[in-house]
Amino acid sequence: MKKILIIFMILLCGSFYLFAQENDEISTESELETSQTETSIQEDFAEPRFPTEKRPKVAKKVGEGQSDFSETKPREKKIEFEPNEKTPFEQFNKSIGVFAYTYPGLSWQQWLGNFGYQINFSGMYIPMEYYDYIDSQDVISKFINSFYMLTAEAQFEFFTVKYQKNWYGRLYGLLLGGFYYKTDYNIPEYFNGIAGIGLGYETLYHKHFSFPLHFGYYAEFPNEFKMDFVFGGGFRFRF
Repeated sequence: MKKILIIFMILLCGSFYLFAQENDEISTESELETSQTETSIQEDFAEPRFPTEKRPKVAKKVGEGQSDFSETKPREKKIEFEPNEKTPFEQFNKSIGVFAYTYPGLSWQQWLGNFGYQINFSGMYIPMEYYDYIDSQDVISKFINSFYMLTAEAQFEFFTVKYQKNWYGRLYGLLLGGFYYKTDYNIPEYFNGIAGIGLGYETLYHKHFSFPLHFGYYAEFPNEFKMDFVFGGGFRFRF
């Protein structure tokens, strides 16, 4: 038993000795590699591979953890109108298309300098015979027989911007006035006036394709006076 224990201790000591020798060799190789790397870096800095006039630009340090790459990548120029350049809204100041507040309808818009005007007409009609196929009186009472609305707007430009080569935008204020006429199952005829105020934004693509959006507040009078938020949008072609 003692012989076995002595042999085991000898083997254990031998293993530790071999392990220590291996670590010494690894550390020696690592130091040699580090020395060679430092020598290579010094040579690179001492003899640059690139001529001075063709040396690539390196980012300048602006602050800790930040870099300024303005030297390696040119900044995009702001797209602005030239002093005497006409905007597409002036070149093609008329437009016709579809616009909807309550129901979609025809729309005409024109800019006269910084002032513009817009006229919208929309309507719908459902024959009274259609109600004969509906059994629920509650559903029938919510149906409209006919609806016609005519509105006019005065528009005042705030600013015009150019996003990219083919994208433009214009923000403007608007004053709305008009009336609507409707008939439904319960009321033979109903007439009311409309007045409102709001903002509009028109996005223009390739100087001809117009996408206007309007939002604001409007009031109905004199019958059943009420105020509410209004939103409208459409598509028009400028020419």
